[in-house]
Formats: sequence, C-alpha cells, structure tokens
Amino acid sequence: MLNKNISRVILGGAGLRTDRCDLNKCLDLYNTAFENGINTFDTAVIYGDSEIVLGKWIEEKIKLDKDFREKIVIITKGAHWNVYRKRLTKFDILTDLHDSLAKSKLNYFDIYLLHRDDINSPVEPIIDILNKLTEKNKIKMFGVSNWSHNRIEAANNYALKHNLEPIRVSSPHFSLGILNKNFCQEDDISLCGDNEAQNWYKNNNILVFPWSSLGQGFFAGRIKYSEKDNAENILGKYLFEVIANEYNFNILRELENQAEKENATVMQIALKKLISTHFKIYPIFSSSNAEHIIEAAKCL
Repeated sequence: MLNKNISRVILGGAGLRTDRCDLNKCLDLYNTAFENGINTFDTAVIYGDSEIVLGKWIEEKIKLDKDFREKIVIITKGAHWNVYRKRLTKFDILTDLHDSLAKSKLNYFDIYLLHRDDINSPVEPIIDILNKLTEKNKIKMFGVSNWSHNRIEAANNYALKHNLEPIRVSSPHFSLGILNKNFCQEDDISLCGDNEAQNWYKNNNILVFPWSSLGQGFFAGRIKYSEKDNAENILGKYLFEVIANEYNFNILRELENQAEKENATVMQIALKKLISTHFKIYPIFSSSNAEHIIEAAKCL
C-alpha cells in the first residue's frame, strides 16, 4: 500500500521530454511544480525519454536531500499496445516495468498503471502478476488506464475472493465537457456523460487520475467563449473536431464568468470543479509553461 499523500493535481510528463522540451527547462519545471506543492508526477513507457528526464530530476534532488524520494509520488504506465499487437501478457508487463525502473534509475514506483486493456486477456493472471510485484516492492500500488469499470470490477472481485490487493487507481479520460469523438483511439475510455461509470466510481472508492482533464487546453484558457466562431483556427482541426460543440462552449462561458467573480483563472476554476466532483479525482495536467504550473498548483 502507498503511505504517502497524493497531491490533488498531478503533473503529467508526456511533454517533459527532450524531443519537445530542453532538458534543463524540463528539470526547472519539475522544480517549479514541487516547490508549489505538487508532489505527484505521471509518466509512461511510451512518452519518449520522459522517464529518463524524470529520473534525472529525482537523482539531482536526492543529492541535496537524501530523503527526497519519500516526499514524491511517481506514477508510470506500461503494457501499451504497439502497431502489431495488444500487449498485456506477463512478459509485457514485467519487461516494461523493469525497463522503466532502469531508465528512471529508481528502485520502485509508487503507482504502476497498465496503460491499455485487452478484453480478451483474463483478469486473474494480471492481478496475480501485479500482486507479486507489490510483494517484491517494485511497486507500492497499482491500477489501470483506459479500462472499463466492468473490467476493473471483475478484476477486483477476483482479488477480493483470493485475499489479494485490488486495482485502486484508474486513469480514464474525464473533463467537464463531452466529446464529439475519442481523443486518441477508438478504445479510449471516457467518463464524460457516462453516469453509470461515474456512479460506480463513486460507490467503489477507486482513485481517478483523468488524462486530458482540461480538454487539452479547451478548459484552460486556450480559447475564449467570444472566439468560438473562429474556434477551428485557434484550436486546430484535430482538437476542434474532438471537443468543439455548443455544450462545451457553454461550460467554458460559465467557467469564464466564475473566474471573473472569484478573481481566478479559467484553469483554476476548471480544476476546482473537477476536484469537487462526487468521486475521487486527481486531475493530470501537462504544461511546459512554469506560469501555468504555478497557476494550477494554486488550486491545492
């Protein structure tokens, strides 16, 4: 079990990698987050050299504070599909985890998530593998990303029956809006508009770490309500097709109005609303802008 506090806002590392951001800038951004109260950081095998960059930051901080590792929560994700096959075998899970440990130069991860599901893979051996990794202290707690709540329930029923650790964390997509289509792949799991799934999470005490929690900037000031007639040019064709609709623009207008009343930013109001949702949400957000990180951290 994880005996650490998880900050209610999590900094995502998908963009904090050297093909997108200068290394020193990445390290400075992690420092900014930590100094402003964010102690939880998310990365993944498929995020380029993000695990390496995060590991370098931790290594440098430990030189100054030998207890630093115990002050942070590190999440990584493995067993993502590739173009050839779905990857949820014992070999895939173990290989990805040990590669991640080597790349980050860490002895363990606080939270390990399986990045994608394969509904043809039985849940029982997956739970067995993850429990063995917790017994060996390679991971403290585990969960899944883009799994349906029905699959999680089946896995946890097996864990309960056999006195094993269950899935305690889930990372689906969730934001304040509704999507016109999935962000990434057809099998993305989104809680937007899915009341059955949301109620299940509420009743089952699962921590939710939603990705794209700010709609890739739609609910973070990337566009204003007054600019909606020019939305495709501002957002780009891809994001416009995913998220631009009247419902979401009305949400954006409400966020802008509340931000003005509270002397806050749209991002802060959006994060505040997410955190106060009726199930346990810890929004993941990504930014390569120090001011945005400070802005988000103020929600803590």
